Amino acid sequence: MNQTSVEVVITLHWRRLTSVVQACQAVTNRYLPETTIPKRNHAPVNCPATSFASIAIAKSWLATQLRQLFTSDFKVNNRRRVIRLEAPLTDCSPLEWLSWQNHPQQIYWSDRQLAFEAAGVGCADYIRCDNGQEYERLLQSLGRQLDAQSGQARYYGGIRFNPGAEVDEHWLPYGNCCFILPQFEVFADAGGASLACNVLLDAGEHPGQKLRFLLKALEQIRMEQPLEESGGATACLGRRDTPDRAEWLRKVEAALAILQTGKLAKVVLSRSTTLAFAQPPNPLFLLKRLKEIEPFAYHFYVQPARGHAFLGATPERLFKRQRNLIHSEALAGTCARGATPAEDAALGAALLSSEKEYHEHRIVLDDIKAILERHCRCLEISETPQLMKQSKVQHIYSLLEGRLLDTVADVELLRLLHPTPAVGGLPRDKALREIAALEPFDRGWFAGPVGWIGHDATEFAVGIRSAIVHDRSLRLFAGAGIVGGSVPELEWQEIETKISVFMDALGIQ
Repeated sequence: MNQTSVEVVITLHWRRLTSVVQACQAVTNRYLPETTIPKRNHAPVNCPATSFASIAIAKSWLATQLRQLFTSDFKVNNRRRVIRLEAPLTDCSPLEWLSWQNHPQQIYWSDRQLAFEAAGVGCADYIRCDNGQEYERLLQSLGRQLDAQSGQARYYGGIRFNPGAEVDEHWLPYGNCCFILPQFEVFADAGGASLACNVLLDAGEHPGQKLRFLLKALEQIRMEQPLEESGGATACLGRRDTPDRAEWLRKVEAALAILQTGKLAKVVLSRSTTLAFAQPPNPLFLLKRLKEIEPFAYHFYVQPARGHAFLGATPERLFKRQRNLIHSEALAGTCARGATPAEDAALGAALLSSEKEYHEHRIVLDDIKAILERHCRCLEISETPQLMKQSKVQHIYSLLEGRLLDTVADVELLRLLHPTPAVGGLPRDKALREIAALEPFDRGWFAGPVGWIGHDATEFAVGIRSAIVHDRSLRLFAGAGIVGGSVPELEWQEIETKISVFMDALGIQ
C-alpha cells in the first residue's frame, strides 16, 4: 500500500466508508442485534451493556488502522500535521465514557445547541504557554497543523481572563493558555457516536516506536467503570466568600464612585466562593449534575493534570467562526426566574423594560457591534433583544451574525472581542485596571475564552458560571455588571442566584 492509498483510507469519516465498515459490521453482528446507529441522546445516561462490545470492536478497528498508517512505506512529510481515525459506536454517552477513564489529562465539551459533544483523554498534542502574549503565536501554529485530513480533530482548552495579571497558585497548572488535542475521544453528533484516535505526525519520529506507544495507550482505554471509583457528592465542611459580604458592598460602592466621575461606563466585579469538603469531590459527577440542572448551556471540562479541573456551564458565546461566517452575541442584563409561569413572565417583561438593565445590555451590544463592523463585509443584528432563560436566571440577549473579511484570523478575533464589556467593562483597559485594584483574587480562566479550534471552524464560549476543583476544595466564580443605578446588595444577591446552580448540583442548601 503506497502513501496515497493509506491516507485515503484513514481520512475518510466512518459514515462514508464502504468495504472497511462492512467488514466491521460483520464482526459487530456476532455480538449485537441488527440495528442502526441511533441519534445521540443528549441527556447524561448510563451506557448499556451493548456499548461494551461496541467499544471493544471500535478499539480493534482503530488498532488495525493504526498498523496500516504506520506501514514501512508510509512517509511523514516535513510538516507537522494531524490525522484522525474514527470507528462507530453504539449507545455510548461521551461524558459517561469519560468517567470510566483514568488519564491525567481529560477534556469535555458540549455546545449550547447540542450540535455535538466530545470527551477526550490523553494528549496527541499539548500546547501551553506561561508568557502573557505568547499564546497568540501558539494558537496561530495550531491552524497550520490541522487540514482536511484532520477531519473532526479539535484542540480544546482556554485562556486566562487577563494573561498579563499575576498568577495565583490555584491557577498554576493551567498556564496563561492550555490546549489539548486528545489522543482518544468519544465524539457524538446527530449522526451517531464514534471512538476516535488523533495522531500527530511529525518529521523525525520513529514509526515503529510511535505505533507501539499508540497501541499500548489504546489498550488502556477502559470499557466500563470500576465500582470502587464510582461516587459523587461528599460532605461540605465550610464556605468562604472572597470578598465577604461587607467588603463586597464597599467595593461596589467604590466602583459606583468611579462610574460617577465618567471614567467608566461599566465595570464587572466578581467574587469567589471556596467550599471545603471531607473528601475530594468528583468533578465529573458535578459536571453531569450541571448538565441535568442547566441543559441550555456550554458545558466544559479541562483537566490539565491529575487532581486539577476547571469546569462550568456557561450561557455565553464569545464567537463561533465557520470559515468566514461569524456568530457572536451580547448577553447582559439579568434577573431571577419566577416561581410560577406568570411570575416568570412578569419578571422577564420587567427585565426588558428596565432602563438600568437595558443600558447595561446596550453597552455590550454596541461595543461588539463596533468591533465586528470594522472586520466584516456585512453584519446583521437581531432587531429586538430577546430573553435567554436558564434554570435560575434570565438574561437580555442579542445576536450578531456577519461575514468576515478574508484577513481576519481566530487570534485577531480573540484579541478584539475578549474581554467584552459583559465580563470586563468599558472602556476595556480602564475597566481591567479597576478590576485588578478592586478584586482580591486572581480570576485565572474564569470569564476567559474557553472552547475549541478546528480545521475550518472555531468556537469560544465565555468561562463564566465556572469552578476549579483541587484536592478537597472547590472554588466557584461569578460576577455582576456594575453601572450607574446598581444597588450593591442586589448585586450580591444576583451572584448568589448564579452560584446556586452549583449549590444545587452539590446538594448544598
